[in-house]
Amino acid sequence: MKRAALITSAVLGLGSIVADSIATELQQGKAPKRASFEQQKQQISRRFAISVPTIEALTFVESSNKPRAQSSAGAYGLMQINKAHIGGVLCPEARTVEDLFNPAINTTCGARILRYELNRYGDDLALALAAYNGGPKCVKDGRIVCKESRNHSEKVLLRIARSLGN
Repeated sequence: MKRAALITSAVLGLGSIVADSIATELQQGKAPKRASFEQQKQQISRRFAISVPTIEALTFVESSNKPRAQSSAGAYGLMQINKAHIGGVLCPEARTVEDLFNPAINTTCGARILRYELNRYGDDLALALAAYNGGPKCVKDGRIVCKESRNHSEKVLLRIARSLGN
């Protein structure tokens, strides 16, 4: 079972520490604990150089932390990943819509998409969040031009500030 967990972890890009923890739990006949997802978030944070408070704030604003959330716009899971990303460069872990309901897969894809936007906009989190929400059409000449995306960005930034005690 340890080998299967390591393979799964490698596919998900979550690292051997989490895989070892899950493998040990499975070998002991236990279901993986909730703490395992907390460990996964830490690894995802390090992998994509995005703070855990940022991931958590975006997750809350996108889905109210509901892993099975679905939008009328065709976005799924915790970070509301559009089904157009399934199997693509920014979400290779997902093969089906059902995969987007897996918190680890969804969070990995969401963090990768946000990192892509951060790279595009010179690590400007407000602009990256606006593009994450509404696409690059919502950012022009270093400004957020879509009202919904501006509101989205502000909500996430406010939630980050609150989580950091500011």
